[in-house]
Amino acid sequence: MGKFKSFCFASLLAAGLIAAPAQATVYNITSDHCTGGCGQALYGTITVLDLGGGTLDFAISLINGNKFVNTGFDFTFAFNLFDNPTIAYTNLTAGFGVPGGNPQSAGVHHQDGVGDFEYGVLWGLQGGSNATAGP
Repeated sequence: MGKFKSFCFASLLAAGLIAAPAQATVYNITSDHCTGGCGQALYGTITVLDLGGGTLDFAISLINGNKFVNTGFDFTFAFNLFDNPTIAYTNLTAGFGVPGGNPQSAGVHHQDGVGDFEYGVLWGLQGGSNATAGP
């Protein structure tokens, strides 16, 4: 089985969001929700860049051999947004999709061990033998 259970996504995506112009912000992926452990953290990074005009660019990169895997949850990579806007995705890496269709409205999707999320994307091939390193 792949190393990430439900919090991974290896693509660029642009989401139609309302946000104040800002510089790139980098977040470390350090959460381990794998049975038996994923190994030593840091698992990757998420870089968010405000492109202006209500568009954000997300670049998510995994390191140390970690991979994205579809384990049967609604999303492979999930997130929440302030004010629950309807968002549209562009430039998803081949193999990722938008459950429920694109554009996507806020919903409640339970991701085992990490809580409930409103939005997300799904790696299309299920099972650890179909994991992808991305990007």
